Amino acid sequence: KWTHYFWEFLMLFLAVFAGFLAENKREHIIEHKREKQYMASLFSDLCKDTASLNKLKIFTNKQLNNYDSLCKYLKLPLTDDNLRKQYYYFLPTTYYDFFSPTRRTIDQLEHSGGMRLIRNQNVSDSITDYYILTKNALGQSTTWLKYFDQYHEQAFQVFDYAQFDTLFYKRDEILTMPTRFLLLTTDPTKIKTLYNKLFALRFILANYMLYMDELMIKS
Repeated sequence: KWTHYFWEFLMLFLAVFAGFLAENKREHIIEHKREKQYMASLFSDLCKDTASLNKLKIFTNKQLNNYDSLCKYLKLPLTDDNLRKQYYYFLPTTYYDFFSPTRRTIDQLEHSGGMRLIRNQNVSDSITDYYILTKNALGQSTTWLKYFDQYHEQAFQVFDYAQFDTLFYKRDEILTMPTRFLLLTTDPTKIKTLYNKLFALRFILANYMLYMDELMIKS
């Protein structure tokens, strides 16, 4: 009878449909588990970023103070004491440090399409905004490095590196040692050019500091 075929079809349909629901449920459970794993991993990355940003902020604040002090002494008369202070504040401007975000998890999410697993849209948007901001910060650091090179090209013409090469890690000795510090040139134009490049470098670094502050808030 046709009812017999109907019930066989219905039972088969229900069996297939139930299998589909079970498989769909299983996939949701797996995806939810993967979402938790990604979030735990991302949280670990952000903790590392926060620690790095805290250290870098302290370092950058010191650098900004060194830049300000060197700018001040570059404008003063070239007395023995002022020249000593110029070398003292110049030495830290020969090195730098920048923020490098931990991209372990975000790279996995982007390459595998894992961002779709994050069900909370606000969380997903916040993650995206954070890593866009890290790219902007990277762009700012690249700009800074360009000016850093220009600054040191000028510094090579003004400061005598041979006078502090052994003091690189003993900077405080510059203030107490009997050595009389001298510049390679006392040309006002070259010193003024050095000042201008340092001023630009300081301005860019201050803007970079704003990126770090915002990243600390978002992390």
